[in-house]
Amino acid sequence: MTERLPNGTRVRLSSLGEERSKKTISKTGVIVGKTRGAGYYVLLDGNVTKSILHCTYIEPVSDQAARPT
Repeated sequence: MTERLPNGTRVRLSSLGEERSKKTISKTGVIVGKTRGAGYYVLLDGNVTKSILHCTYIEPVSDQAARPT
């Protein structure tokens, strides 16, 4: 992932993120900031505190997948 994701973007864990982040219960969240390196501050659904996740661990959720039918 080379693009910069703006704050407020809905994201989910990528397959690599799910494999490496076994402790996380929620798989989706919102970006609340960018780290100095290649990471993002992500507020995962149901959490009170933000998590730092590498950009390869997350992927943006498409608008169509986020909307219930």
